Amino acid sequence: MTSKKPIKITRRGQPVRIRRRVQIKDGKEDATWELFWQENGVRKSKSRANKEDAHSLADEIATQLARGEVRQLILTGLTLQEYEHAVEICREAGCSILDAARLLKANKRPPQKRTVAEVREEFLVSKAKRSKRYVQSLTNDTKLLCDQFGCHSIIDLHVIELTQWLNSMPVGPRTKENRWSSVRTMFRWAR
Repeated sequence: MTSKKPIKITRRGQPVRIRRRVQIKDGKEDATWELFWQENGVRKSKSRANKEDAHSLADEIATQLARGEVRQLILTGLTLQEYEHAVEICREAGCSILDAARLLKANKRPPQKRTVAEVREEFLVSKAKRSKRYVQSLTNDTKLLCDQFGCHSIIDLHVIELTQWLNSMPVGPRTKENRWSSVRTMFRWAR
């Protein structure tokens, strides 16, 4: 059994929650105080036997989080994929992400602006050794994309534009899903 509302201790926007947990052991109530917080995107917890110790520890943890002694970085979705891919590339090259960022800054090279048609040509060449059926499917589906967005820069395309284009097709949901899969494969390859 837990208390209904946890106590929240915050230092510079870094919260640590304290919740009282009561368990019945041998007919007696046994209360403990549990602390919960996020550290590096992972939920952490500790417990203390009394309220004063719990408050003291929560204050200490919140202060450490606020000072940056315990860093918090939560990456999700595409950002997480990009980070993992960057780490992999840097590991293969024998350098750190910081080294790569410094090199990029020194060269001052912006990302290459390529049209959808240019990317499609290179993409299909890279997939040429795959099965004929798969390559044919990629060719047909990406041709439809090029017919609509061929002269647009691939970096400037937004998901909403692609979604509207896909939804405007007079085909069934399975066909739309297959086409979306091919287009998504091309975009991942281009990235």
